[in-house]
Amino acid sequence: MAQHIREVMTTPAATRSIPRDAVAVRPDDELPAVVALMRSAGTTVLPVVDGARTIGTVSLDDLLAVLLMETDNTADPYYRRLAEASAGTAGP
Repeated sequence: MAQHIREVMTTPAATRSIPRDAVAVRPDDELPAVVALMRSAGTTVLPVVDGARTIGTVSLDDLLAVLLMETDNTADPYYRRLAEASAGTAGP
């Protein structure tokens, strides 16, 4: 099961506009801490930084997709399709 942001983040970061003063996470941050940070910051997307360089983003959709895909491989088909769509892996 994914435990760190580097395992679920979206790259490249350039796909989204990231404010200079945005709260950010690091690739080694653990998923529960990132969810808590999103809640406290009132956001659903955070930049992922390595030092001063932005290397990607992580969204609540990214985290949800990983959770749904990894928690139960026999999950209800509706929720599996939702997770796959969030991850961008949905088939036709």
